[in-house]
Amino acid sequence: MPHATIPPAVCIPVDWLTETLGAQRLEQIGYHFADLEATVGHDLTNWEYRLASLLQEIELTPKMRDQLDTHVKDVPGPWAVRSSSTVEDGDRQSHAGLYDSYLHLNTLDDVYAAIVACWRSFYSLGAVLGRLRAGDTSPQPRMAVIVQSMVPARLAGVAFSQQDHVIIEAVTGTGDTLVSGEADVVSTHHTVGQYDTQPYGDVTRLAVSLAGVFGHSVDIEWAWDGALVHLVQVRPVTAGLTRAHPRLPLFAWDSLYLRDGSASDVALGACASIVHAVTAKRSAMYRLAMRHGIQISDGWIITVNGLGLQNPTLHPVWWTALDGEVVVDLGTSARQNIIPAADLTTFLTQACGTRADPHRPHTVIVRRFVRGSAGAVTRALPDGGTIMEHSSSGLLAINRGLDTTSELLLPPPADPSAWSAIDQLPGWPTLALRHVAEFTHTVTAIHPQAHLEWVIEAGTLYFVDYSIPKHQSPPTRGQDATVISSGSAQGPLLRVDSEHLTELSVAPIVNIGSQAPVPTSRHLVELMDTIAAMPQRPIIYANRPYAILSLLIGKVAGFVFDGGSTLCHLAILLREARIPAAIANQPIPDAATAMAIDDGYVSSTQP
Repeated sequence: MPHATIPPAVCIPVDWLTETLGAQRLEQIGYHFADLEATVGHDLTNWEYRLASLLQEIELTPKMRDQLDTHVKDVPGPWAVRSSSTVEDGDRQSHAGLYDSYLHLNTLDDVYAAIVACWRSFYSLGAVLGRLRAGDTSPQPRMAVIVQSMVPARLAGVAFSQQDHVIIEAVTGTGDTLVSGEADVVSTHHTVGQYDTQPYGDVTRLAVSLAGVFGHSVDIEWAWDGALVHLVQVRPVTAGLTRAHPRLPLFAWDSLYLRDGSASDVALGACASIVHAVTAKRSAMYRLAMRHGIQISDGWIITVNGLGLQNPTLHPVWWTALDGEVVVDLGTSARQNIIPAADLTTFLTQACGTRADPHRPHTVIVRRFVRGSAGAVTRALPDGGTIMEHSSSGLLAINRGLDTTSELLLPPPADPSAWSAIDQLPGWPTLALRHVAEFTHTVTAIHPQAHLEWVIEAGTLYFVDYSIPKHQSPPTRGQDATVISSGSAQGPLLRVDSEHLTELSVAPIVNIGSQAPVPTSRHLVELMDTIAAMPQRPIIYANRPYAILSLLIGKVAGFVFDGGSTLCHLAILLREARIPAAIANQPIPDAATAMAIDDGYVSSTQP
């Protein structure tokens, strides 16, 4: 290359990472990725911890160290260790900043530790989410590592070739201070054919030459030692890199449910479909609840970069006042992560990879999670009453089928004598219950058969959400069971594992009016395979009506549960699909091999 030199380097192939991980560990990594996709990334903190624990003990083999001892010594130190993944620097996604690099290393032991750390960064939270956003769900290792001589740089930076000019950004010293945002950046534009003083003239020529070689605009990293320009890296200019990201701190926000579109700096980005879905459903009903004096919990759409995340002067009052727990959406591949509000900045830093690239904007949705002391689901009755299923385990446990509920009949709102005689429900003030009944009937007048969702927290009532089931018949109580969905069915009994069903059911993949996606979790795949191999469609027997069991609708004859809610998501979907289902009054014997359901009757047979 006529305008630059390339620092000496050694490349460690992808095969070394594959060999270091080993077949057993790779299989476990595959399981983790399958669970991540199956649960739409709803528990990233624990997922990251489990994966990091799996990778904690990987290290170079003695044979690898022997080979490196020979070859790295031929590369003058100090050294830089940096990733060269086969899934970065593409023509559509650069994945710049997703993987770790280590500079100014003075000993071979430091180099070897950096190689392993660089490998681990392929499976870091920010890197995995970055690939998921690009549609890459593969768990396979695809990272080579380069060990390269450090350039004693006086100036360093990046350059972006454009059609008729080159944008150059430079800092004093090495380029890592530019990426981290620690140094003042000088940004200049240089017209092709008009070459300025050094090193900018050679950097411009280099960018133009490389664009001609590759046939497209390029983004290069360069360093100048006072005499020569050194080429450190070259990648295509992707859609996201047609110009450098703003170097100023960014923290823009707007209300999620009550927004008016005036926050011009908020870009919906990867959260666009989520915003449109939740606001189309809830915004009008939230405003209606507020007009009725009922509390709602708003959320916020935030467009932020790493510099803004770490700059308290840009943070709004609501951000600094956040306490308890929050729900965070990072996009369609990472939904509804419930984390302590105190951990929010750390979580976003890791998940968005802002340490590696503090300038790139990210859009996230943050909502206060009102767990409350109890939750409830209500539906209006034709006689003016209201059925309220409630649980001290909270609304999430009700919806996802994780808990057995209690039932309370609320009298018509216009019957004061009945309200004066109503049984007290611990934690629920009578006034709150009246608001529940009144608003349930108000919404039902607009949306017949609506089910409303509630949370009570320290005596304050929150309206959370509503759903509109189709083709519903009310649950009934029979001799042996509570009928969730009427009908008759019989078949072999198939007991299912409650531990994994609980974990999967908390994920935000089951909603009223929609079916869960095709399963990828190994536990679900094994369950599906078992059902497919049975000579007759089975009756599923589970501890609770777990939401994830909606995947079995159309594949089994019916369902029996030990407990649960008749208004949970699965119960509603079963009634819509007319699949017989019931909550048994007594546990099914362990020795039972077959089962029959006939509305309020449940029977089992033993060999």
